[in-house]
Parts: sequence; structure tokens; C-alpha cells
Amino acid sequence: MSKLVTCSIRNTGRRAIRDERSERLKRRRFLVIGSLVLLGSAPAFADKQPCPARELGSYPWGSIESMSGDYSAWVYLDVDYKGYPQRCYLGQNNVIGEETRSNICRSFLSSWRAIPPENRSPSGVTRISRYFVLLGRKHQAQLDRAKRQYFREHSDQRPECFEEEAGKSKLASP
Repeated sequence: MSKLVTCSIRNTGRRAIRDERSERLKRRRFLVIGSLVLLGSAPAFADKQPCPARELGSYPWGSIESMSGDYSAWVYLDVDYKGYPQRCYLGQNNVIGEETRSNICRSFLSSWRAIPPENRSPSGVTRISRYFVLLGRKHQAQLDRAKRQYFREHSDQRPECFEEEAGKSKLASP
């Protein structure tokens, strides 16, 4: 024979009401604390100017001079009126391997955008050139030193405006 389990409906209802009130109070506290945090940090957000527009891979501390261990190539791109590349050609280069040269063009075509050129052609396609450098160890160390020096000298510039270079391919462009 099975046991009969009984419970008071009145107690269950009170507990449910109490739990609902507790949840509402928690949400209200969260909203109040969150609002205070946002209000307190509003002056910090108001002081920041938007980051200036620039092409991916172009840094004011960059150097286009080749160093030992670097691979470099002149990349010629046909870009549309919005700055998106349509075709890619490699000019003079010292890149070893057909696959590596192909990957350079593929990376430009898939994830790169130029600031729309001012001298756009009437057909909508403009050819631009960029100097691509696959950095060697010496060049990377020199670039890191130049970056630290740049931010020491330009305290008005914010490092977060240049964050896309972390973890991406090391590409330098004039």
C-alpha cells in the first residue's frame, strides 16, 4: 500500500509568496546598485573621445623598412567606393612559397577594409597599394619598443584605439 503524503496548501502558498517577494527585492537591489555604478562612472565615459578612423594594421609607430628575417610584399588592391577590396595582386616581394603569397591576398580580401580613397574613379573601382610586412623577431622587438615610446610621448592617445593588433597577424602598413 502506498503512503499518503499531505501538505498544507496554506503554507505552500505563503512560501511561494515569500519567495516571489524575495526575488523582487533582489532584482530591485540589483537595479539600484547597477544604476549607481553607471551614474558614478558617467564622467569617465564622457571624457573619452571616439577613436580616429584608420586602416587595420596602420600604426603611427610603424616602420616600413625591412629588417633581416622579414618577408615583405607590395600588395595592389582594387577597392570599391566603400573601401572593400575586390581583387588583390602581389608586386615585388620576397615571400617564399606560393601558398603564403596566396594567404596574404586572401587575408586582405576577407578581413581588411581601406578608408575610402578620396580620388575614387568614376567606375567605382580604385587601385591602391599597401606595403605588407610579415615581421621577423628583430622587427617585432623594435616595433614593441616604438609602441611603448609612442604612448609615453602621446599621453592623449588611448591604447584601446589600437587593440586589434593583439592576437592578429603582425602586419605593418604605411
